[in-house]
Amino acid sequence: MEKLPPYTFFANVYDLMMQHVNYEFWCRYILNSFPSAHSNSILDLGCGTGKLLSYFPNHWRKVGIDNSDAMLEIAKQTNSNSTFFKANISNFTLSEKFDLIVCTHDAINYLLTINEIKNFFSCVKTHLNPEGHFFFDLNSEYNLKHVFHKRTIQKVIKNIVINWENEYNDEEEIIYSNLTFQQNGKTWIEKHIQKYYSPEEIKLLLKKEGLEVLKMGSDYETWEVTSKTYLITFLAKLV
Repeated sequence: MEKLPPYTFFANVYDLMMQHVNYEFWCRYILNSFPSAHSNSILDLGCGTGKLLSYFPNHWRKVGIDNSDAMLEIAKQTNSNSTFFKANISNFTLSEKFDLIVCTHDAINYLLTINEIKNFFSCVKTHLNPEGHFFFDLNSEYNLKHVFHKRTIQKVIKNIVINWENEYNDEEEIIYSNLTFQQNGKTWIEKHIQKYYSPEEIKLLLKKEGLEVLKMGSDYETWEVTSKTYLITFLAKLV
C-alpha cells in the first residue's frame, strides 16, 4: 500500500467522482451574486482540475492556484486560456490583483488552524482589487456530522476501485477521510483532514483582515442559510 498526499491519485478520477456537481450553474450563481459586468479577471484558489474556472468568460484573465501537482497537470491540459501556479492558498504572492477571487468546494476546510485562515484572508486582501469581490464556500457542520460522518462511499471508475471512509470528531470539529484506490493489484491511500469553522468565526476573521461579508447563502441555490445547508456560500469585499 502506497501512501500519497491528498489529491495525488485522486486526481485521476476526481472529475468523474464529481460529475454530480454542476460547475456551469455554480459559475452563474457566483456571477449573479454581484454586479459583474465590468469584471475581467478571476483568481481561483484551490482550483483543482480547473473545471469551475473553465466556465468563466474566456475574455477574462483567469488564474488558478493549487497545491497538487496532479490536479494542476489536468487543469493545464484542459484550460489553455488560463494560467496556473502551484502554491499553498494561505501563503502565496502574485504580481497582480483581481476583480474576483473564488475559493470553492470546501477548500478552506483544509486549512486546519486559525492562523492559516488568517493568512489565507490576508492573501485574498492583498490580491483583490479595491472594488473586487471575494466568493467562497464552507462545509457546514450539518454536512460533516449528518451527511459524511460514518459514511463510506464505494465506486468503481476506470477499473479503479474507490473506497472513501469518513469519521467526524465532535471535540476537534475535524473530519478524517481515508480514500483507498485499488487497481491491477496495487493499492494507494490518501488521508484527507478538514476542519469545521462556524460562520461567526469566519466573519470575525474576515473583519480582522479588512474584509466584510455582504451575504451568505446555501448550496449555490439561494442566499439564505438553513439548518440543513451543506455548503455555506459567502460573498465578501474589502472594507
